Amino acid sequence: MSLRLGPKQRLKKSGQFQQAVKKGRFLKGRLLNFWTLPNPEGGPACLGMIVSKRVDKRAVGRNLWKRRVREIFRKRQQEWAPGCILVVQARALKQIPETRALEEDFVRLCTQAGVYKGTESKET
Repeated sequence: MSLRLGPKQRLKKSGQFQQAVKKGRFLKGRLLNFWTLPNPEGGPACLGMIVSKRVDKRAVGRNLWKRRVREIFRKRQQEWAPGCILVVQARALKQIPETRALEEDFVRLCTQAGVYKGTESKET
């Protein structure tokens, strides 16, 4: 399996986001809001990101959130359950959290949702 994030692993259309938000299971974390939904088409796990201007008015800050979460997803892509859709929304905070804190929150939410198949003790 390639270590890059392919086009089939990204949500791009607004209908896909809306479906996941309306029908998916919602979990609220310290840093992220999270929806998960089984993908009817199967295939690899898919990721969608929502970062609004409330989170950061500057595009640079919003893009940093997206890069960090995509990197967490990409780095651990073999640990996600196949055939699931993940939509992650950044929560408005005073400052952008460190990557490690984001990773801990992301993995904790995935574990609660039942889409994380890795081990918690794995250090990266």
